[in-house]
Amino acid sequence: HDRGGWPTDDPIDREEHEWADWERQTQSFRTVLGPPPDWYKSFSYRSGAVTEPRVVMSEFGLELGGTRPRSGLSTATLSYDS
Repeated sequence: HDRGGWPTDDPIDREEHEWADWERQTQSFRTVLGPPPDWYKSFSYRSGAVTEPRVVMSEFGLELGGTRPRSGLSTATLSYDS
């Protein structure tokens, strides 16, 4: 299991606990939206989103014109502490 950004190699505590705000929000989204569709979890979709983002966006009806999509690697620290 990828534990990117996890501060230690200690086992994950699976005991019952009071949910943090982000856990409640995530569960709310999952309840409203349902489970992700199979295509979203497929290797071809995920690899296409990285290698050909314009193609994937156009499949959803989004045309970027002359705008160049950019992506980059991020860490939890970079994402949440910036």
